[in-house]
Amino acid sequence: MKIDLNDLIKEINNVTKSLFRTKSVTQYKYYKETLLFLKSIYYILTGIEYKAYIPNNPYYEKFLNSKNDSLSTNIIEFYSNINLYNEITNNILKCYDNNNFYDLCKENEQRRIKERDYFELINEFLLSYDEKLLNFFEHIKKNNQIDMVTDKIKSNLTYGIIINNHLNKSYVLVDNKYTIANASTFIHELGHAYSYYMISNRSLSQSYNFNLSYEEFISDYFEFLFLKYLYKNHIYINDAIKCENCYYVYLKEYIKELNLYTIINIDNLSEYDLFDINNDFNYGIGCYLSLFMHDKYEKSKEEAINRLNDYMCYQGLIDRDEQLEILGINREDFLNTDILSKHLENHVKSLYKKKN
Repeated sequence: MKIDLNDLIKEINNVTKSLFRTKSVTQYKYYKETLLFLKSIYYILTGIEYKAYIPNNPYYEKFLNSKNDSLSTNIIEFYSNINLYNEITNNILKCYDNNNFYDLCKENEQRRIKERDYFELINEFLLSYDEKLLNFFEHIKKNNQIDMVTDKIKSNLTYGIIINNHLNKSYVLVDNKYTIANASTFIHELGHAYSYYMISNRSLSQSYNFNLSYEEFISDYFEFLFLKYLYKNHIYINDAIKCENCYYVYLKEYIKELNLYTIINIDNLSEYDLFDINNDFNYGIGCYLSLFMHDKYEKSKEEAINRLNDYMCYQGLIDRDEQLEILGINREDFLNTDILSKHLENHVKSLYKKKN
């Protein structure tokens, strides 16, 4: 699976032309972001910066910069309900302590598997979930929108996804280490692509409301579901256990940071702090929400899939409470850590069995 560089160059040139021609502030912002994304794909694949001129319209830039984008909807949500999130994060951290959870992430050495087995495994999981998701994967694979990236450039980027709604296209880039950890990352990134596909018929202004949603929830959910699928079916079970351990470690770290921010006044925060809160919220609450959705999936697979599909179609168009209502969850449910406790308890038992 390779992205066609000639097609990529054509897309870069077409978006550049659109950027020069547009008379709309919204389109200017969108085309500019799209062009930067496409250029970054080219750089990741080749190690060479593509020389595409990006026009700088002073009027548009002034208009865009006048908006306080740093105070995203996640920041507003977090500080509008600061006491609730203080209690939620405290409860989650206590739950970890009560279940004697321990971190094995540093020991997460993974055996490599054959490329053919890697993609067969992904196919089998996607089919076990939903034929529609499998068909989406086959579609972007057929259209050269996936690339297993070799280490052509020296950077910390080992995987990523570039979204391009203007072309109704999602590019998925993942490094070519064929391991279970890498496969779970692939599923995570595919989840992002799938969620964008579900809103690909949106207008440009509606697409920009996407940040109202729990941005990492859907991809975190598919990743967690994949690891549980491996464990349940005894497939590369030791590697799956290690990856699940890392999932809980990351959840704990994001929640721990969020907890610290609950006692800091918003007026004392820097731009970096706001970015950090937004990131911690997306991943921490996204991971935590995934556990609730997995519980619903175990009770009724069909209902959980229907709820998630509805959620994806409405993401960004309705407020946060309505989004959670579609999933059959409310924020107060987050106070109850029974579902997290059940997962941690079972996970610690699986670690004990693995050790002995």
